[in-house]
Amino acid sequence: AKSPEDAAGLSCRARFTSYPVGKVWYDDFSIQKMDVVEGGTGVESRFGRIEMPNEFSLSQNYPNPFNPITNIKYTIPEQSHVQIEVHNVVGQKIRTLYDGKRDAGTYEIQWDALDDAGIMATSGVYFVTLKSGDFVTAKRVTLLK
Repeated sequence: AKSPEDAAGLSCRARFTSYPVGKVWYDDFSIQKMDVVEGGTGVESRFGRIEMPNEFSLSQNYPNPFNPITNIKYTIPEQSHVQIEVHNVVGQKIRTLYDGKRDAGTYEIQWDALDDAGIMATSGVYFVTLKSGDFVTAKRVTLLK
């Protein structure tokens, strides 16, 4: 983008992460230079190149088996509507963990072994599903009490 007109329709989202070693003042930073690259797939940082995901994925939960909380990591290659649900072994939906739009990136969500009514699920095997458009995948998780 060489002029404001060339940049129409482009967007930029900055995500800042700090690793403070003392006091942190959230108004004490500025951006000195930003280059927009069409078709970019990652970001350069002082820690190296950070790649943007190029496909949907759902990682195996951890810990597994779990009691009572487990972590579920997933990646989204583009902004899209995402549903993450927990189903029992007969396919009944037990819990909706997320249902909404997500930007491209890697995310982590927790399941606290509760169903949508707030009742603790019983010990057993469940399936966490990630749905987005035509993409659907699932991972088997085990709750032990």
